[in-house]
Amino acid sequence: MKRAVLLFVFCIMFCIGCSSKDKKADENTTHKIVDDGYTLTWGIKNNLQRIWISEDGNALCAIQDNDMKESEDPVIRYMLYIPLKYAVEVNMTVHSNRMRDVNTDKTYLERNIENFDVKVYGIGGKQLKNEIDVLEILKEKNMNIMPTDYTMFTTRMYENKPCLVFGAEDIVSSNEDKNNNTKRMIYIDVETGELFEKEYEDIIDDLEDENRINLIYTSQFSKFMKQNMGRVLWSDFDTNSVRTLSFFEGCRQIHFTDIENITENNTKLFTMFPVLKILYDEIKKNNEDKVRANMAVDIILTGNPSEEEIMSIILPEGREVSFEGVKINAENSVDGKEHDIHSFDEWREYCKPAKDPGKYASPVVK
Repeated sequence: MKRAVLLFVFCIMFCIGCSSKDKKADENTTHKIVDDGYTLTWGIKNNLQRIWISEDGNALCAIQDNDMKESEDPVIRYMLYIPLKYAVEVNMTVHSNRMRDVNTDKTYLERNIENFDVKVYGIGGKQLKNEIDVLEILKEKNMNIMPTDYTMFTTRMYENKPCLVFGAEDIVSSNEDKNNNTKRMIYIDVETGELFEKEYEDIIDDLEDENRINLIYTSQFSKFMKQNMGRVLWSDFDTNSVRTLSFFEGCRQIHFTDIENITENNTKLFTMFPVLKILYDEIKKNNEDKVRANMAVDIILTGNPSEEEIMSIILPEGREVSFEGVKINAENSVDGKEHDIHSFDEWREYCKPAKDPGKYASPVVK
């Protein structure tokens, strides 16, 4: 009997030992991670060249390097502004590497920020006012976060402080573990580098609603711009644009992807910014040797400029605006019907108005 009991105990211990070995083996193999072959480097890259205030003090002109040929990576460029005080240059590089668990076939997305820097420039040439190492601030605060959308950085006022603003969420190792409850807004005071966390705002629809009035300048209405520019400077492939700066009262931005998209006899624009005319002429002269400058130009207008004022800055001196063949579709019209457009007055009449224009706007900083 005693011998039988000992044999039984031995068998139980043997089974437990085997089970323990199997469990350890499972633990060792379950988490074997391999590279899934997907790697990507992406981010934002900007390089401000110069910035000026107009002769009347009511507009801003900024020029930045726009050479996108140096990399195949998805890098975007766009300058940000605190009208009429600062230009805010964001540079960020992010690496994404997808990994796979060989046993569970579960994928993991490893992401890390290599650099996240902000430079703040004052008006007049290129006056560096502040440099902020955002990545270092995040490390100091033990904030392992990632911007939710690198196309949606913006600037706005917060408690009278000029801030860089972006949505962010926690970095997690697996897509399955992604928790949208970690989303929040990050505000960084561009003058002091102080960081604030606020509740996440999903206001993209509101911003698009307020920018509907600018659709006539976009590729959807490219015929309007092409026929008025007189040459193919406003194509479906360009990102030349006009948009409302929703966080600052009465501000609209004209963006030229290339300084050469500006017409040579643009008297009004060059009168506003004489230094721009000098630079433009220098570039034109250099281009006789087929050397492109690859410079983008931003014009920030204040005082709630009308569509007529905007076109007077875009068009060459003396050219009449043509509305031949221009229509507004049912989706964007005030009554849900398509309409022919013959003037900016008709465009404003038939374009569906924003529900709450100026909802997020703060006064212009001077």
